[in-house]
Amino acid sequence: MEAAGSALLGGLVASSGLAWQALRFFRPYRAAQPGALLAGMLMSEVFKLLFFAAAFALIFKTQKWLLHLPFLLAFIVVYLAPLLARPSGRLGASKHERAE
Repeated sequence: MEAAGSALLGGLVASSGLAWQALRFFRPYRAAQPGALLAGMLMSEVFKLLFFAAAFALIFKTQKWLLHLPFLLAFIVVYLAPLLARPSGRLGASKHERAE
């Protein structure tokens, strides 16, 4: 039960940080301002990493029942899932290829 809870918590930390970054980065922008887009991307990455550091510190400090290995493995799997989805899935496929 503790391993499952630890893994769930690790997955939630990763998915909430990634979701926040996606919402922050993919908001509307003006094409005439590429510098603002780059700055937004970099700031969202910095804040995501700060969120992860704060969440790890808070969770490791307060949750005495936490098992570190399942927590970290679930975090890594969820964090890397988008990288694994592209080669194995059809995310980059054209509309014609997706229709098949």
